[in-house]
Amino acid sequence: MKKLYRIKTTGQMTALTPCGEENTEVCVYWFRDKRDTPAFSYSEAIPGWDDMLSSPDQSKRNPEYADRLQAYVDQLFTREEVDTIKGYFLTANTLETVIEEIELPVTDFDTPFRAIPPAPEGGDGYGFIELYGTDGYPLPFKVCGFFDVVYESPYERYQMAKVKSLLERSGLSGPSDTDFRIEVKEISEKLKHLRSALVDLQRSLNGLNRRLIQGE
Repeated sequence: MKKLYRIKTTGQMTALTPCGEENTEVCVYWFRDKRDTPAFSYSEAIPGWDDMLSSPDQSKRNPEYADRLQAYVDQLFTREEVDTIKGYFLTANTLETVIEEIELPVTDFDTPFRAIPPAPEGGDGYGFIELYGTDGYPLPFKVCGFFDVVYESPYERYQMAKVKSLLERSGLSGPSDTDFRIEVKEISEKLKHLRSALVDLQRSLNGLNRRLIQGE
């Protein structure tokens, strides 16, 4: 069974957030950056890869989505890369390291880290660690880290960062993460009440339909 791997480390670090510098326990997700040659063929790693690029059925073609999946697979590590990185982490620091196996083909995709816009200078609770730019970097390939003290999913951060980036380029100010989460929560509550009202309405209609059938 062919496999790729994810690596994360956990430890204390100082992160620059909208509230200022905060010393907190942070999970850093490490990823392979700028891979020149795929670890495995994309046909092996990504379900439906060939159809996304060259299916005679136009409805199955999706080159933009294929690019996103390709970027996600490229950021994962091979077993040999994991062994090299693990040795480096053990030598360089005492962070807790977790290695997760991913069997091919990959079925659980997320937003590639490099799709997330860089954090603003003022800090927004997330950022990248350019590990290969440090003095004495010994690895033969580029490794970067991504951390986020606000959102658990790269997809959530990608959506928020993308909106803010577009607003900033337009000369507008975007919502804060706190305001955004509050707004999403309020919308979720309204949808919950709406679903409940629709269920009650459906029950009433079902009852009315039964009475009409019975000739009442």
